[in-house]
Amino acid sequence: MIWVRRFFAVLLGVAFLPVFVVALLLLRINATFLSPEFYVEQLRRADLFTFTYDVAIPAALEEAAKGDPQLAKHIAKWKGDIVAPVREVFPPAWLQEQVEAAITAGLPYFTGDADAFTVRVAVAERVRALGKALKDEARQEKVYRFLFDDVIAPEAEKRLKTQDFPLGITLDSKEVVAAAQEVVPRPWVSELVAHGVDELVPYLTGEAEHFQLRVRLTDRLEAARAPAKRLLQGSGVYDVLSRDEFAREVDKQLNAFSPLPFGVVIGSQQVVPVLQQVFPQEWVQAQVEAALDRVVRYLTNEQEATLVKLPVKDRVKVALEGEDAPVKRFLREIGTYDRVYREGVVPALVDLAAGAAGGSAAAPDRPVFTLPITPKVNLVVTRGEVENSLREGLQAVPPGWLQGQVESAIDALAPYLTGEAQHFSASLSVGQLVEQVLPTIQRLVEQKLAREYESLPLCTAQQALSVATTGLAKELPLCRPPGFTMAQVQQALGVPGPAITQEQAERLCGCNLDLVLKPMSLQDLLRLLGLDLGREVSQTVLKVLPQTYTYTDADLRKTLGPENQELLDKALRWTREGYTYTDADLRGALGPQDRTTLDQVLKATRQGFTYTDADLREDLKDAGPEAQENFDRALEWIREGFSFTEKDLRKAASGPGGAGSLRELDSARQVLGQARQLAFLLYVVPALLLVVIGLLGGRSWRGRAAWAAVWLGLGAAAVYIASGPVYKNVAQPLLDDQITNMTRGATGVQRIVVEKAVSVARSVASDFVSGLERQALLLLAVAGMALALAIVWPRKPRAAPPPQPVAPPGPPLAKGTEQGARPPA
Repeated sequence: MIWVRRFFAVLLGVAFLPVFVVALLLLRINATFLSPEFYVEQLRRADLFTFTYDVAIPAALEEAAKGDPQLAKHIAKWKGDIVAPVREVFPPAWLQEQVEAAITAGLPYFTGDADAFTVRVAVAERVRALGKALKDEARQEKVYRFLFDDVIAPEAEKRLKTQDFPLGITLDSKEVVAAAQEVVPRPWVSELVAHGVDELVPYLTGEAEHFQLRVRLTDRLEAARAPAKRLLQGSGVYDVLSRDEFAREVDKQLNAFSPLPFGVVIGSQQVVPVLQQVFPQEWVQAQVEAALDRVVRYLTNEQEATLVKLPVKDRVKVALEGEDAPVKRFLREIGTYDRVYREGVVPALVDLAAGAAGGSAAAPDRPVFTLPITPKVNLVVTRGEVENSLREGLQAVPPGWLQGQVESAIDALAPYLTGEAQHFSASLSVGQLVEQVLPTIQRLVEQKLAREYESLPLCTAQQALSVATTGLAKELPLCRPPGFTMAQVQQALGVPGPAITQEQAERLCGCNLDLVLKPMSLQDLLRLLGLDLGREVSQTVLKVLPQTYTYTDADLRKTLGPENQELLDKALRWTREGYTYTDADLRGALGPQDRTTLDQVLKATRQGFTYTDADLREDLKDAGPEAQENFDRALEWIREGFSFTEKDLRKAASGPGGAGSLRELDSARQVLGQARQLAFLLYVVPALLLVVIGLLGGRSWRGRAAWAAVWLGLGAAAVYIASGPVYKNVAQPLLDDQITNMTRGATGVQRIVVEKAVSVARSVASDFVSGLERQALLLLAVAGMALALAIVWPRKPRAAPPPQPVAPPGPPLAKGTEQGARPPA
C-alpha cells in the first residue's frame, strides 16, 4: 500500500515542479513588472534624467550641427550654456519626482488595482524658474555678445551683400551691428527682459490678475541719432553727387524727359557739376542730419508735425545770383541764350506785333500786320514770315548781347523766386534785334511787291503812253510797260511819215518817254508812286515791334495756364519758405489702413509700447475661439497644475476606432485585477501539492516532511540553476549578442539612446532573474533545512508487539500449504 501512495506522490511531485516554477515566475512578475516600486527603483538606478542632461542633450546638439561648421562651432562653445538653463528650469530631481509620481499613480489603474488615477504636475514653480533663468541669461555679457556677434552680425552681413542700394550707397555690416549695440545696450536689454518676466510670471502663475508690458522707445530713438549719422556718413550718402552711379541716373532721367524745351540737349556731364556747386557735400550732410533730427522729434514728440524742412532760398541764390553763377555758366555752355530768343522771345515778339497791328497770330500763314502800298493795295506779312525774319536777324546779333539780355532776366527772376520781391519784371532790349530785322522785312516786302507788280499784264504801246502821260495817281498801273521802240511809239501817237525823234514824240504826247521806251522797273514804279518803301517798312515794323520786351510774373502765369497755377504756387513756396514735408503730407499719401498703422507706430514711439492682457485677449479673439480656449486651458494648467486622469485617458482614446481599444483595455485591467486578487493561490496551490506529496510519500511526519522538502528542493534547485548558471552562461551571452546586433547600425544620438535603453533592459532583466535566483536559493535553503531536520529528528521508538499464543501441535501441513496460511475448511 505504501508504494502505491508513493507512486502517486511521485506523479504529484512531477506536476508540482512546473506549477512551482510558474508560480515563482508569476510572483516575480507581480513583484516587478506590475509593481510601481520596481519601475521607480529602475529609474533611480539608471539615473535617466541626469543622463538626459549630461549625455543625451549635448549629443543631440552636436548631431544637429553636423554638416554646418559654423553651427558646430557655436554648439561647441555654447553647449553647456544651452543645457544649464534648461536644467535649472527642469532639474533632474524634479523630472524624476514627476515621473515617479505618474508611475505610482497610473500603474495601479492599468493593473486593475484602482479604478481611477490622477497625475498632477505643478507647473507654476517651473514657470518661476523659467523666468529666473531668462533674467539670468539676459544679464550675461556672453549671451549679449553671442546675440550680436553670432546671430545679428552674420545675418546683417548676408542681407547687406544681397541688398542693392541706389546710387552706389553702401553700408558696412560691422558698423550696422555696432550702431545697433549702441542703440540697444546690454543693460537696457536685461532690464527689458527682467521687466517682462516680472510682469508675465505673476500673471501666468495666478499671483496677479493682469500684466502690462511697457517698452519706452523715446530714449532709444534719441540714442539712435548719433550712430545713424555715423552710418550715413560712412555710407556715401553725402558725396552721392560725385558718384558715377548718380551721373548714370541723371542721364536716365534726362532721357525719360526728352525732348527738352527749345531743343536743348544736355547730359550728366553738364548737369552734375551744377548740382555739385549748388548742393555741396557739406550742405547735403547738414540737411540730411537735420532731417534725421526732425524725424526723431516727430516720432517722439506729439507737438512736432514736420518731418523734413529744406531751406531752398540760399540754394536759389547760389544757383542764380552773380555773373559766375552755376546756372548761368551752364546755360552758356549748352548755348541756351540763342535758343531762348529763337524759341521763346521771337514768338512772344510776334504775338506782341500781331496784337499791336490788330492782326492774328493763330497760325504761321495768318497775317501779323499789313503794309499799305496804295489805297487799294496792301501787302500782308504773316506770322511765319515775321518769325523767320526775326530768327534771321538773330544771326547778326552779337552773342554777348544775347547773353546779357537773358542773364539780366535771370537776375530779375532770382528775387522773385526767393521772396525778396513779390513780383518780377524782366525787360529785354530788342531794339538791336529789330534793327537787324528791318532790312530783312524790307526785302520781304519788296519781294512781295515785285511779285504783285510782275503779276500785272504787259501794257500796249498806247497804254504805256497813257501811263507816261497821266501818271499812276497813287495806284498801281493796270499793266506793266515792257519797253517799246520809237517806231511803236510813233505808230501809237498816230504820226505818219518818216521817223520822228524822242524829243518830237515827247512834245507831241507831253510826257517822258523813258518810262515807255524801256521796261518799267519796281524802283521806277515806287518813284512814280512817290513811295519810300524802306521808310514805310521801318515805320510799320517799329510801330508794332517794341524796342523793349517785358516779361512779368503775370505773363508767367498766363504762359503756364490755369491748370498749372497750383504747381507754380507750390514751387514758389518751396523756393521762398523751403521744402517742407509734414505729418499732413504723409497722411495724405497714405491709405486708411496705413494711417491707422502710422498712428499705432506714433503711439508706441511717443508714449511707449504697451501690451496688456487685454491686448492679448483681443489678439486671441482675432485668432478664433480655439486659440482662446487653448490659452485659457494652458493658463489653468500653469496656475492650478496640470492634471491627467483616467477620464482624460478615456477621452483621448475615444476617437475613431477607440471604442475597441477601450474595451480591450478594460478587459485587460479586469483580468489583471482578478489575477492579482487571486495571487495568494500562487502560494496556496504549490503548498497544498507539497502537503499532499508529503502525506502520500511518508509514513510518519519525519517522512512526510522529507518528501515535501525533497520536491521543494528539486523545484528550487531547478529554478536556481536556470536563473543562475544557465542564465549567466547561456542566456545572457545570447541576449548580449542579439543586443549587439540590434545596436550595430545605430550612430550618434540614436546609438547613445539605444545603449542606454539596453543598459536599462539589462538591469531590468538582471533584477528579475536575480530575484528569481534569490527566491529559489531561499526556498532551496528552506527545503534543505526541512530535509536535515527530518533526518536528524529523533525517531519515536516503536511499541513491542503483543505476545502471540503458541498453537498446539497438530497434524503436519498439507503439501502446498504455506506456513501461517489458513487451512482450508
